[in-house]
Amino acid sequence: MNIGLWYWTPTIRPSHGSHIHGHYLIKYFTEFGHRVCICWYHDPNPRCHAYRRRQLLKFLRDSDVHYFRLSNTPGLDLFSLLKLVPLLSGPLVWELNAVPDNARFGGWSASYVNRMRSWHRLLAPFVDAGICHTDDQADYLRSVGVRDVSVIHLGTDTTLLRPDLRCADFKHRFEGRFLAVWAGKTAGQWNDLRTLLWAARILERRRRDIAFVIVGDSSGLPASLPSNVYRMAPVPYARMGPVLASCDCGILYYRLGHGYDRRRYSPLKLYDYMASGLPVLAQRGGPVAYQVRDGETGLLLDGTPDSLAAALETLADNRQRARQMGQAARRWVEDEFDWRQVVARKLAVIERVVQGRTESVAAARGPLASYDHRRWREQTSGAIVEPGGDHEMPEPVDGDVDRPGCVVAPQAAGAR
Repeated sequence: MNIGLWYWTPTIRPSHGSHIHGHYLIKYFTEFGHRVCICWYHDPNPRCHAYRRRQLLKFLRDSDVHYFRLSNTPGLDLFSLLKLVPLLSGPLVWELNAVPDNARFGGWSASYVNRMRSWHRLLAPFVDAGICHTDDQADYLRSVGVRDVSVIHLGTDTTLLRPDLRCADFKHRFEGRFLAVWAGKTAGQWNDLRTLLWAARILERRRRDIAFVIVGDSSGLPASLPSNVYRMAPVPYARMGPVLASCDCGILYYRLGHGYDRRRYSPLKLYDYMASGLPVLAQRGGPVAYQVRDGETGLLLDGTPDSLAAALETLADNRQRARQMGQAARRWVEDEFDWRQVVARKLAVIERVVQGRTESVAAARGPLASYDHRRWREQTSGAIVEPGGDHEMPEPVDGDVDRPGCVVAPQAAGAR
C-alpha cells in the first residue's frame, strides 16, 4: 500500500515532538511493508518516495490513502478539499494532534480558534476516518462531523530509552543525589515550570540530597535559578536515553486554567519517562493524570509547590519504592505504548478505510475495478522500490550540545 503522508515537519533528524512522531510513523509504516509518499521534503528511508511540489498530481495518483497530521497551524487541512477530485484522490485519514483551543497558548486569538473549528466542520465530510490521542480530541472530531474516530495514544522507543542506560559518571557528578528531571521547551506556555522552581526553592536548604535537572533551552527560565537546579543544553533525542535513565523520577506539570485542566493530552515525554524506568509526578486532575497510575507508576499531586516538594522527599527517603514504580511504568509502556504497537494500531485504521473504499469502488465499477492502473504504471516504469534493511534512527547532529552526562553547573559561567 502507498501511504501519502501529509506532514509539514521534516523527520530526518528527530529533535522534538512532531519530528519524533513523524520519524516513527515513516519507520514503522515502511517496516510493516508499506511505501510512504511525501511531497514536502526528503527522507533517507529507501521505501519513502519524495515528490517535488510540481509533482503534486503524480503524488495524488500514486497514493492509495492520504494521511494528514493536523496541529494548530492552519493550511495543511485545506488540502482535504482534494477529495473533490475523486479520480485523483484516495481515502483520507486525519490524525489530530491538538484541538484548536490549544492555539490560545501560542498567542492566537479566540476568533482564530473559532475559524479553525469552522474550517474543520467544512472539511469533515471529506474525512473517511479520524485518529486521536485522547478521548477529548475524539469528542472534538465527532463534534465537527467526523464519524469514524479512533483513539490511539502516542508512544515511545523502548529500545532507545531503557533503564539499563544509566550513566555512572552522570550520577557521580551529583554525588548520588536524588534527581528529578524535566525535559522539553522551557518557553512553552503550557508548561508549568514555575511550580517546579518554587518547589526547588523550598528544598534548597532543607534537603541538599535532592536536585532538579532541566533539559532544554534557557529562553523560558529566569535569569537566576535555585542552587539545586541544573540546566542541560538541549540533547538530541537519539542521545536522551542515558540522561533520563540516570535520573530518579520525571516531572510533568502543566499550566492549569483556561480550560487546559479539563482536557487530556498524550505528550511524548510522559512515555519517554516511563520507558526509562522513571516514576512520573503529575497534577491530580491535570491533562495527563489519566495516564499515571497513582502509587503504581507515579504519584498524582494537588499541583502546589509544597506537595511536589513533599513527594520528592518521600521518594528520596524510599528510593526502593521509586525504583519499583519506575519498573512498573516500564512494563506498562512495553505492553501498551511502544511505537511499533502504536503504529500497528494506526495501520489497522488505514487498512480498514482502504478496504472499505476498495469494496465500494468495486461495487460501483463492476469488472473494471480489477484493473489496477497503478501497478501497471509502476511495472512499466520500474518505479517499484524493493524493501531495504533495517532503518535505524539517524545519527544526531553535531552542535553546541553537551554529551549525555555533561551538566552545566549553576555556578559555571553561562550556566543560565
